[in-house]
Amino acid sequence: MIHNTSNHINSFEMYDNIVVWDEWDSSHAYYGSDVYYYDLVDDWQYTVVSNSTDLDEYYPKVSGHNIAYQLHNSTYSNIEVYNLRSNKKTRLFDDNRTILEFDIWENSLVYVWEYNDNWDRRAMYYDLQTGKESVILEDARNMGIFEIYQDKIFWVDNWDINITYIDQDGDGTYDWNDAFPKDPSEIYDADNDGIGDVKDPDDDNDGHPDLHDMFPMNSSEWWDSDLDGIGNNG
Repeated sequence: MIHNTSNHINSFEMYDNIVVWDEWDSSHAYYGSDVYYYDLVDDWQYTVVSNSTDLDEYYPKVSGHNIAYQLHNSTYSNIEVYNLRSNKKTRLFDDNRTILEFDIWENSLVYVWEYNDNWDRRAMYYDLQTGKESVILEDARNMGIFEIYQDKIFWVDNWDINITYIDQDGDGTYDWNDAFPKDPSEIYDADNDGIGDVKDPDDDNDGHPDLHDMFPMNSSEWWDSDLDGIGNNG
């Protein structure tokens, strides 16, 4: 047994060697849901947040070095992230947001936001490293429970299990096909030199700048003397 309590455990989750859970402490006067985690390597229990007098902290998710959980009371809703390395807590949003579902994978967080009184909902992506947000699904009214894994979101509506791919930089190209998933100005890197094709003056890295290369994506050709579409080396 790693934990014994007289309180009610609402939910728990595990990632690698970390088990995280929230439990209801009935001794609190108002809001009594607190968050803890257990490190299986250290064989020790740690407190993320407890004894809050104005907020519930609940439904924690853990991935990589981050634990994310919801903050809530009758007038306020937000997501807070606790970093296991720095022990720092960060509230993600400056405004009050109605968060219906969320999940985390490494430094990627996805949540469903009910953004007006008409129950309109968006699925949003949040980069925990940069703080940048982007819309994944504009109409998420039918989006129920979901899980995020790498650059994929698996989610359930009333009848189906669906998959949506993440586009972190919002450039219209999904991360799995984007050599620069966090740079909206770049997508491809033809010569794999770490410089995107938009900025790279020599896309095929053959030593002939694109401006003077008749085959800018073919490293074995750069000139076509008779303009027949076949390079001189062919």
